[in-house]
Amino acid sequence: MKYEDYCYFPKIRTRQAELLGFEQLEEGTRASILPLFSVTTLGQRKTVSSVLDGVKEKFFERLDYFLLEFESNKHVKCEDLDYYLSEENNFEKWVSLHKEIDAKSNLIPGLIPASFINNRRQYVKHIQTMEENFDHFFIKIDPMRKRDVTAAVTVASICNKLENKLFIIDVGQIDKSRISVIEQAIIFVINEIREIDSSINIVVQGSSFPRSFADYGREAGTIPMLEWDLFSRLGGTEVCFYGDYASIHGEFYEGSYASFVARVDLPAEKMWVFERRTAPDQENINREQLYISAAKAIKENDFWDPELDCWGKKIVDVVASGRVEGFKSPAKWISVRLNLHIERMRQYIEAGLLDGGSSINTDDEFLDEVDDDAW
Repeated sequence: MKYEDYCYFPKIRTRQAELLGFEQLEEGTRASILPLFSVTTLGQRKTVSSVLDGVKEKFFERLDYFLLEFESNKHVKCEDLDYYLSEENNFEKWVSLHKEIDAKSNLIPGLIPASFINNRRQYVKHIQTMEENFDHFFIKIDPMRKRDVTAAVTVASICNKLENKLFIIDVGQIDKSRISVIEQAIIFVINEIREIDSSINIVVQGSSFPRSFADYGREAGTIPMLEWDLFSRLGGTEVCFYGDYASIHGEFYEGSYASFVARVDLPAEKMWVFERRTAPDQENINREQLYISAAKAIKENDFWDPELDCWGKKIVDVVASGRVEGFKSPAKWISVRLNLHIERMRQYIEAGLLDGGSSINTDDEFLDEVDDDAW
């Protein structure tokens, strides 16, 4: 396989809402994207093997290729992940797990994150072991962490067949106050590894979808898609591949009680459009009417495309017509948004709408803010 055969690299966590939206993608879209599945707990499935058993048939075995990583955030981490991170016999358990998955599907495994490895020598041995067992693999890089940058340079320096390796620069949650610093950090990493080999495959990935909508409007509004802007500023597809979190917030946090709001979102060019409907009486909520109202308003928006043919668009059509069965909860509308987002981003990328952008400043001022946790 060749990474350039794919136009889009979305990150999909193994959460019910995200998986439903992904499951309903059009076949043409599935064939043109290379998803990164990020393994989290899944309902009552709390172990790595049980989560993988729950997703492999519907997802892994239906894809030509896919990438796989494991979330370490305490709120969604599989309870036995540390077992697979054991350094025993050059991380034998990690390798064995990925070989087992690869035997049944076309897996592209990831290296163990550098933060879980004690020193550079141990990391070099891990890279060598992975290359002995897998032709293709990827490395995830937080450009604000020196250890991750050092790890990326190490991979680029010692690996054979670099055309089979993928370097994913993951910036996590993006906001306006940090976008310039993030941009400079990405440029630094790209320059460091491309100096070793100019043909190295690089994905830039992140999310600016907000946790709160308070700053964008009470009933309706738009949210800038900062990951799109960042990608364009970097130089678009001439520089790297586009990835994102498929319209999902980039950070995990504990759930808390909040008033019910019916919200319907529409990914559009460089932004998300939303319609929110709040019940005046939280004890007597007519969810059907709130969602019908929001869906109708989204369809009246100038960015609505009546020609779009995908599951998410059909759900909005059905609900706007007055049939809300099965779609009265916010989680189901996360599925709809993710489905619409991936379908539309594929179209935008293939049309070249993300390319070009502003000039970039490659000064190294950002280094003052880089985490100093290096080997």
